[in-house]
Amino acid sequence: MSKIHILLFAIVLLNSCLKETKPLNESVIARAYSQELKHSDIASITEMAKQSNDSIGIVKEYLKQWAIDQILYHKAIQIYESDAQIERQVEAYRMSLMIEKYKQTLAYDNDTEPTEAKIKAFYELHKEQYILSQPIIKGGFVSIPKNYKDIKKVKKAIATMTNDDIDLIERLSLKNTINYTFFKDDWISVEELKSLLPPIMLEPSIELSNRKLYHTRDSISNYFLSITDYKSKGEQMPYEIAKPQIKYILKENNKDIFYQQYMNDIFEKEKNRGNIIIKE
Repeated sequence: MSKIHILLFAIVLLNSCLKETKPLNESVIARAYSQELKHSDIASITEMAKQSNDSIGIVKEYLKQWAIDQILYHKAIQIYESDAQIERQVEAYRMSLMIEKYKQTLAYDNDTEPTEAKIKAFYELHKEQYILSQPIIKGGFVSIPKNYKDIKKVKKAIATMTNDDIDLIERLSLKNTINYTFFKDDWISVEELKSLLPPIMLEPSIELSNRKLYHTRDSISNYFLSITDYKSKGEQMPYEIAKPQIKYILKENNKDIFYQQYMNDIFEKEKNRGNIIIKE
């Protein structure tokens, strides 16, 4: 039995031994006036306390603070129980929570994905807003041991990078120490590319551009970087990169339009039923 569980058992036992106090149920760890705190209510606290050297102290302090809060609340009720301002604030807060909960349910039940046609139409209409803030590329990267015998075969394959070439490199890697990364179908930023390359290929003298094969070596390996497509900073952002941003915008717009239409509809319905009356 852990120290925490021993503490909790002792607290329950102590309370049950007090003649003037009604004994606590086995599932209850503390009582303040009519409020009870059960073992299950502090499960997360006891679990967290196990990670501390003073686990018993943490639980004791939590129980004490809970009791103090109940005492303060009990005394406050005696003074402010009929306070109209507090009642209005409580009701306003409750109303706000309920409305927000209902809106979340509406959003979940009516979450619609914008169509591909709408996304593309938005992109075409607002192209000037989608400009690249940094260069992006498509291509592939391969590193092979310095003395690899079929280096020319690998160089040719990474240069043209057809599907057959990629299959060839993948097959060769099964029997040899060949590392590769292909991104010929997906744009990546230059910053992402730098994380893939060895330091020797990050020299300022290397200027990236379209349809180029870069080859360098060190004492261990040969490195090949093939660029099949390239767009520089300030150019038009490709549709596939802009698409997630546009999709989010359209989804949010759809929510706003739905909410507005829904609110207007329920307003008119309840008004016609006589539940809403507003002086003209």
